[in-house]
Amino acid sequence: MIYFLMPAYNEETEIGPRLRNIAGLMVQKGFPFEIWVVNDGSDDQTVKIVEEVSKEIPVHMIHHQRNQGIGIAFLNGLKELVKMVRDDDIIITLDADNTHNLKTVEFMIKKIDEGYEVIIGSCFTTGGMMIGVPVVRYILSYLSNLAYRVLFHVKGIRTYTGFYRAHTGAALRVAFEKFGDRLIEVSGFAAMAEMLIKFRQIPLFMTEVPMIIRYDLKGRASKMRVMGTIQEHLGVIARNLFKRRVV
Repeated sequence: MIYFLMPAYNEETEIGPRLRNIAGLMVQKGFPFEIWVVNDGSDDQTVKIVEEVSKEIPVHMIHHQRNQGIGIAFLNGLKELVKMVRDDDIIITLDADNTHNLKTVEFMIKKIDEGYEVIIGSCFTTGGMMIGVPVVRYILSYLSNLAYRVLFHVKGIRTYTGFYRAHTGAALRVAFEKFGDRLIEVSGFAAMAEMLIKFRQIPLFMTEVPMIIRYDLKGRASKMRVMGTIQEHLGVIARNLFKRRVV
């Protein structure tokens, strides 16, 4: 079974097509699947749209009454999924908008079949690219990932901050057994970097596959706050720098 997990906060313009595109790919490839949406306090038509789509395809929702941030949304979604997945199931995390090309899912599944436990969609690996990304966002992404590569090196891993990943059920179960709710302690956009460096402490077998991020297809401005995200990354680095078991 392949589980897709996506946080959603006011994604009414894009979430319907996103859900149907995922379903279309899975049906085409013949994979059993479920999609789980964490409604992170949306006050637009996101919930109504997801409920309508759930009449056509297997979509489930977890509700936050108020916006808690993308890190908490991922944490609560993963906690729910880890209760039900088998070791050989696949959990794919991704954005609810149309910026992540679904071709990457096929690459991820192949790497899982090769025995890897965590597969990261990367714009920085061979074949990856960013289209339409604002300059400030690109610079922040490049510099933050460079810092993590230097301080928490995993050979071949270039992208620490991206949301687009595949995990085996077994890998996530081990991660929650070791860290519990501390697997993600930040509420914002540094959450996935925090997860990865904690995967490194276990350690898990990780690799990257190419992704193309299409910001030119994004229907609205990013919700990321640059200064808050920088502070969050610095906090993650400070808390984990001396817990490194691998150099």
